[in-house]
Amino acid sequence: MENFIEYQIFSSLEEARILTDILEVNQIPYKVGNRVMPSNIAETSFNTFKNGIVIHTREEDVERVDKLNQRTPEPFLDNDHYLHLMPDDFIVEAVINPMEWTNEEHLLAKEILKLRNIEIGQK
Repeated sequence: MENFIEYQIFSSLEEARILTDILEVNQIPYKVGNRVMPSNIAETSFNTFKNGIVIHTREEDVERVDKLNQRTPEPFLDNDHYLHLMPDDFIVEAVINPMEWTNEEHLLAKEILKLRNIEIGQK
């Protein structure tokens, strides 16, 4: 039995299509599911993006999917995106906790850190 894990959350199927297209082209098995906010509001974090479409990949494919999914979509490099207005610690949070952000937010946060010359230290 294959071990699928939650890889990325999207706000819609259309948004998830970017990743599913990459997975299909590269013949990487995946599953699509729904994620619902916990009934106890105390279980949520600062970022409220908890509901949505979840893409599950096999554990052994995560590194490969990460490499294939490194490109930042051009529209999100626009300086008008709200993430450009956020403080550094907020941007770092978007990078180190990718499951709590959309794929585009996560990738844009990585680009913003590069622009700001900020490196995340190894723990």
